[in-house]
Amino acid sequence: MRDTPEVAVNEAPEAVQNEAPEVAAEGLPEEPKQEQIPQPKAKKAKKRRSAPVRILMGLIAFILCIVMFAVSVAGVLILNVRTAVSRDGIHKIVNQLVSGKSAAGPVRPALAMGAGAYQQDYPAEEDMGGMLVDWVYDVLKESFGEEMTATREQVQTFVAESTVKDLVADKVAGLVEDFYAGTSQTTITKDEITQMIQENKELIESQFGVVINQEALDAVDTMLKESEILEPLEEQGLLGYIEQSMAGGENPDEEGGAQDSVDAEASLAEVKQVMEIVRTVTSYEAVAVLVGAFVLLMVLLFFVTGCSFPATLADTGVVLLLVGLIYGLPTAACLFAPDVVSGLLGQQTAGILNLIFGAVAGLNFTVLGLGFALIVAAIVVKIVLSVKAKKA
Repeated sequence: MRDTPEVAVNEAPEAVQNEAPEVAAEGLPEEPKQEQIPQPKAKKAKKRRSAPVRILMGLIAFILCIVMFAVSVAGVLILNVRTAVSRDGIHKIVNQLVSGKSAAGPVRPALAMGAGAYQQDYPAEEDMGGMLVDWVYDVLKESFGEEMTATREQVQTFVAESTVKDLVADKVAGLVEDFYAGTSQTTITKDEITQMIQENKELIESQFGVVINQEALDAVDTMLKESEILEPLEEQGLLGYIEQSMAGGENPDEEGGAQDSVDAEASLAEVKQVMEIVRTVTSYEAVAVLVGAFVLLMVLLFFVTGCSFPATLADTGVVLLLVGLIYGLPTAACLFAPDVVSGLLGQQTAGILNLIFGAVAGLNFTVLGLGFALIVAAIVVKIVLSVKAKKA
């Protein structure tokens, strides 16, 4: 009987002791759990290539740059040709061609060069412009006969101030377009000749003292019909007439004419074949292929240099800078020192180069500027990447 209370008394404190921590824990506020902020992973240091690999990649990059240089030289050459024979380029060449020296003194043609214009005397163009002047002089002489007492200097002034140069430029531009299109639609008709005379009748009267009335126009029209000088041009077109002239004439009525006809046809086929090759090589499709090859070489160069933008930009810039110098230096010489070029190459050669480089100056200087800009861009990108690397 005495043992029972002792057990009860002994068990009660244990129960209280066991429950006390639970009550205390429930009564206290839980401590807030701290969220773990993910730490950024450290970037792995770029493994440096071994010396043999660097030498091999440098050799491959050098070869790629040489190929890029060759592709660029060919591409810029084709673009020079297409720019020179474009309608705008031909108008520039013809305008320079007829702006030679005259009795009134030297004419100073302005050559557009992108940022501004440069004016320079071109003594070599006097001989080049003489061909066009002689042609106009002969046409007028045949038209008016002994009544014409004009001098060559007067004809020079007439050609420079009249619409003759515009007509010539349009015909040459049409001839080039026919060449690349494989057609022969550009012609010269008697109506165009008489219209040109009528448009410039006041200038003709002031320069040559010849009154241009309906009777004079009818006389020119009759002369052109009787001479039949324009019939081959109207029938074959300018391009067809030139092809026939390059292949040689044919006259089956004369002795040996049949053989001459066969030889002429064979020659004409060869001429057309050569023209087709020239047409293909200088086409815009060829330019597109070269541009695609250049871009592909840039991509390969990017991976060869270890995916380095500064190195790729610098190498590409050096290539274009060298190409720009190849075309830009002779362009600058023809524009700024034509007398020196004339003394070295002769007047006729210098005159041709002056005309061509004057028309393509903007293109050549653009290539030069692009190469320089890429080199500057490579330096800027290198600096920016270095600053970011230091901050990281």
